[in-house]
Amino acid sequence: MLLFTASFGKYASQPLGWIVIGLVIIAEAIIMSQFLTHKKTNERVILPTCISNIVSGVATAFLSKVVNNGWMLVIWFPWVSSADIDLNNSQSFLTFTTTLVGAFLVTVTIEVLINWRLMKHRGFKPVMSATIFTNVVTYILACFFLYAYSFNLYE
Repeated sequence: MLLFTASFGKYASQPLGWIVIGLVIIAEAIIMSQFLTHKKTNERVILPTCISNIVSGVATAFLSKVVNNGWMLVIWFPWVSSADIDLNNSQSFLTFTTTLVGAFLVTVTIEVLINWRLMKHRGFKPVMSATIFTNVVTYILACFFLYAYSFNLYE
């Protein structure tokens, strides 16, 4: 079942997509480090955070390819525009929202498990809390930026 006619993969291969991905990974590494150690840069937190982001991205890209018959990265982050969905159509909006929340939950679950495995000495609850908080912050910021761009909300 193809969820949308365009995918983040189309945008991710362009410079803006790579910039956004890079900024999200950097932001998550800094936020996680600050949350867990009260320092902006602690390589014992930054490295596992970067690894979990890369693994999560690859895993959800693969999952997306399986779920969407070859379309990559729709599950990880369904970056669509007004040409792909009509936000005034309640069914289209519900499908989009469900996919966005599902993508978030899959991403966070993968990152929590990897971060916990790589930072066991910090304990499960602090790592889980930091990962969830970090992903909420970056997901909200990325959604605002990307969808404002995609739906021409800057005009």
